[in-house]
Amino acid sequence: MKKILKFTGIIIATILLADIIWGVATDYYVKNHSIPGDYETIDYLIKESHDDIIIMGSSVALNSAMPSIIEDSLGMSVWNGACNGQQMPYFETILDCLFKHHKPRAVIFGLRETELSDCSKGSRYNMLAPYYGMGFDVLDRYIEEGSWVDRVMAHSNLYRYNTIWVRILLYNFIQPGEKGEKGFIAKGIPAYPPTMIYEEDARGISEQGVAKFLDIVKMCRDNGVEVAVFFPPMYKEYPHHRCEAVDATKKLCLENDIFVYDAFQDSMFLQSPHLFYDNIHLNKEGAKIFSYRLAHELKHIL
Repeated sequence: MKKILKFTGIIIATILLADIIWGVATDYYVKNHSIPGDYETIDYLIKESHDDIIIMGSSVALNSAMPSIIEDSLGMSVWNGACNGQQMPYFETILDCLFKHHKPRAVIFGLRETELSDCSKGSRYNMLAPYYGMGFDVLDRYIEEGSWVDRVMAHSNLYRYNTIWVRILLYNFIQPGEKGEKGFIAKGIPAYPPTMIYEEDARGISEQGVAKFLDIVKMCRDNGVEVAVFFPPMYKEYPHHRCEAVDATKKLCLENDIFVYDAFQDSMFLQSPHLFYDNIHLNKEGAKIFSYRLAHELKHIL
C-alpha cells in the first residue's frame, strides 16, 4: 500500500511540476512571439485595437468583408475580428475584452442565417481558455460554465494552453486561406465553382438567441458604440428567395433601430457561382465585390 501511495504521489507531483513549467514557458512565448491563426486577431483585439470599426462574426464574415476597401470608402480604420466557427457568446466575450481598453465607433456583425437560432458557446469557444484569469469577467464565466470538472480544469496550464501549441504546429503545415490585411482572410478561387443547393426553410430564431443578441447590442450601446448587421451572400436558394430566420432577424433589428444590409439572397451573387469558394463562403473576387457594396451601404449610417 505504501508503494502505491508513494507512486501515486510521485505521479501527481510530476504532473503538477509539468503544469507549472508548461505555464511559465507558454506565458513567455505568448508575450514574446506572434501566435498564428485565430489567436493573431484575438490578441490584437484584446490588447491593442484602437480601430474605428470592428467586424464581428464567424467565417462568413471573416472571408467576405475586406477592411482595406471599407476603410478607403469610409475614411475610418477597420479591423475584421471575425473568427472561424464562433457564435454569439464568443462575440460577447471579445467585445467585453475590447471595451475595457477601447470603444470603437461601430461594431458590424456579419451573421449567418441561423445565428440567432442557437446561442450556445459552440465547440470552439474554449480556444479562449488561455486568457482565463486575466480579469475578463465574461470570459471567465463562460470558461467555468458547465460541471465542476470544467472549473477545475480551467486552472490547469496544460489544459488552458493546449490550443496554442496545437495551432503553432498546425499552421506550420496548413494555411486556412490567403492572409489579408487587418484580420481578413481570403478564400481562394476553386478549380470548379460550387453547385447550387436548394434549401427547405424550416428553421427560425429562438428566444434565447434573440435575448443573447439584444444583450450584446445593449452592451455596445452602453459603451457608446453603434451597431449594424450584414448578411453576406450564400450560394444556396430558398423558396421564394426568402429565409425565415433572416427575415425574423431583420424584423428584430428594425424594431431595435439596427441597420441591416441583406445580401443573403442577392440575385447578382446567386447568378455568379464563380464568386464563391463553396456554398457558404465567397472567394477573394466575390469578397472584393461584396465589400464595395457593404461599404456603400455603411455610408448611410457612418
